[in-house]
Amino acid sequence: MALTLLLAAAACEVDGAGGDVDAGPGPIECFHGDEGQQPEGELVFLDENFQLQDLAPGQAVPLLLPPQGGKVAFIGARLKNMDLCSLQANGGVFDDCPAQPRIIGREGRGIQMVVNDATGFAEPADPTTINNYVNVPLCGNFTSSRDIDGEPYRVEIRISDRARRSLVLEADITPFCAGTPGGEDGVFAQCTCECDADFDFDAACEDVIVDDDRPAGTCPAAADGDPVPVCTPACDAARVCAETAEPGVGVCR
Repeated sequence: MALTLLLAAAACEVDGAGGDVDAGPGPIECFHGDEGQQPEGELVFLDENFQLQDLAPGQAVPLLLPPQGGKVAFIGARLKNMDLCSLQANGGVFDDCPAQPRIIGREGRGIQMVVNDATGFAEPADPTTINNYVNVPLCGNFTSSRDIDGEPYRVEIRISDRARRSLVLEADITPFCAGTPGGEDGVFAQCTCECDADFDFDAACEDVIVDDDRPAGTCPAAADGDPVPVCTPACDAARVCAETAEPGVGVCR
């Protein structure tokens, strides 16, 4: 009997008035969704007003100024069937014009997600701040074969949890310079300069920016003089006609 009473007292505290004291919240529920199902998700991004938006195929995504400088695309995700307590996001943007696609910007970070009961998915916590999005640096860029502004590229985001579940999401995007052309603040002009394929940190934009007449969404000619690749049928607006081993013959990517 004495042992029973001792255990009961340890399990339930009593306040001075004789009432039970709340022991506090229970354990945090880390897993969101169904542990028996594969992770599911969809891409989102921050628009020029730093508002969360759905990322559709071929989405125009603004190039924005982060605290670290340069120009960045902020890409995130909605997800479920994953452990939310320890999420790691890694992402990159790819130039598919070369025969061997190039990574032109990548970043990784730990992220925090909160469940949106209306959608059933977990979304970036503090959705109007940049902390819980992959901050993919894109400008200035010395890896891409083309301008960054106004050209289609491929983005890939991988999110992993502590149980080693992984979710990989991919889409075509078209980064663009936010701001007003000719605006007095110079934001748009600075962006188009930094995001041009000819940009040079050591030279003024007007001295180095020489754009060709190549239509947006087509790949430049190879450096060795090979003809510009041609895709038949033509690629849709969200993809580029990339080089193959056969000169002049392209493939849509």
